[in-house]
Amino acid sequence: MVTGTGDPRHEDRDEEGETVDEGGRVSQSEEQRGWGKLLRAAVVFFVAAFGFLGAVIALPGDLPGFWQSLPWVGAPPLKGALRIVVAPIAIDAPKKADEDEEVAEAFGDALLEMVADEFTEPGVVAVGGADNDDVGVYRTEAGRAERLGTDLSSRRGHIAVSATLIPGVVDRLRVEIYLDRHRLGEAYELGGLQSLSEAEFGDVADNPSAHRNAQNFLLGKVRLYSRMLMAAGDYATGDERGLKTSIKEMRALQPDLTGAAERSFSWLLIGNAEARAHRRHKAEAAYRSALDADPGSVRAKLGLAEITYLRAGGTFSGQMCTREVSREKVLDELEGRYEKLAGEISQDDRHDVRPRIHFALARTRLCLLLIRGKGPIDRIEMGFRTAAASWENDTRKIWLRTLTADSYALLGEISMLALVDRAPDPATAARYFEAAARLAPDEARRTAYHQRDEDVRSP
Repeated sequence: MVTGTGDPRHEDRDEEGETVDEGGRVSQSEEQRGWGKLLRAAVVFFVAAFGFLGAVIALPGDLPGFWQSLPWVGAPPLKGALRIVVAPIAIDAPKKADEDEEVAEAFGDALLEMVADEFTEPGVVAVGGADNDDVGVYRTEAGRAERLGTDLSSRRGHIAVSATLIPGVVDRLRVEIYLDRHRLGEAYELGGLQSLSEAEFGDVADNPSAHRNAQNFLLGKVRLYSRMLMAAGDYATGDERGLKTSIKEMRALQPDLTGAAERSFSWLLIGNAEARAHRRHKAEAAYRSALDADPGSVRAKLGLAEITYLRAGGTFSGQMCTREVSREKVLDELEGRYEKLAGEISQDDRHDVRPRIHFALARTRLCLLLIRGKGPIDRIEMGFRTAAASWENDTRKIWLRTLTADSYALLGEISMLALVDRAPDPATAARYFEAAARLAPDEARRTAYHQRDEDVRSP
């Protein structure tokens, strides 16, 4: 390379036509610069053309279809009062075979089309696919739950519907739903992954009849579950009209539910709705129906125990039961039921039933202490602290905030009791009530606990 003089009139050039300035920097020839400009102009033209075409085609979503297809642009959040995400079908096998992946993709496409066509209602119900449309491999139930949870949150959905293909000598298909726990309010224990039905179909990859039957099974079940969960959405609104509509619609679906898991799940939803509507006899009947469908359902047993607790004079939220209305014999029996339930919870406790039982057991023991004037106060306080820790240890589980707030409120009430071996402690009580008011997710609780905080601080 030759060093130039720095005079533009006497630029030196190397053998490939590049110019070299006085500082030794290489610049392109006029011809090369021209080609570069032409190439950039062509790129801009094609991007603009395809962007305009994508906008004209108006593929689904808030962004033009072209931009959504770009690999670095994620799908936008769904917009609607109820948002349903159709997640990719998974394959339960050590390795995905090409033919199984093709079947899973075909089922997923058909499912998305059906749900979108039948349930989309602008401004009310929004339907869309997950941001990640890759067919997954089912390794464990926990892993599947995590994937569906990710698919749901990728579009800010409330309900995810999907299935898992289980290849074998006889192929099977398992229909699944995943619920946003916030959507069901205090019924959060019904959130997360629910596997509601499963059936065998033969070789779905090579047998057209088996393929058609499996797809029809999938579409039919998801159609039914979507209707059921939309009704549960009405229940989640909490007002009287929403409750009545929810209960009516869910009861109307019962004749179409034939499997044990789906029947138990639907009766649990109905039981929770009836309990919120203060119709205890109907709630109890619904929980018994759930237990008939699934005799091992801890959640159905817990629902029945909660109805018994209310009938014994207990109250929900962070309030104290009173000597005047409490029934000692029933509460004594209920304590044993809660203790037994605590031993029946599965190890993974995916639906967070354990903290509810810890809370219920401590609450029942507190009622007995108030009736008898004595009781295992240390165990009661430990039960409430354990229940509260379920959210404190994992603040992502915000559906447990209500339980934590109520636990702190009852710890505050305990701190104000005059017991044989200790006097009321307003300072400790105030700290508990302050924490309860801060964590309570609803205005009614925040107001009540804030008032109790002020009461105990007053001289």
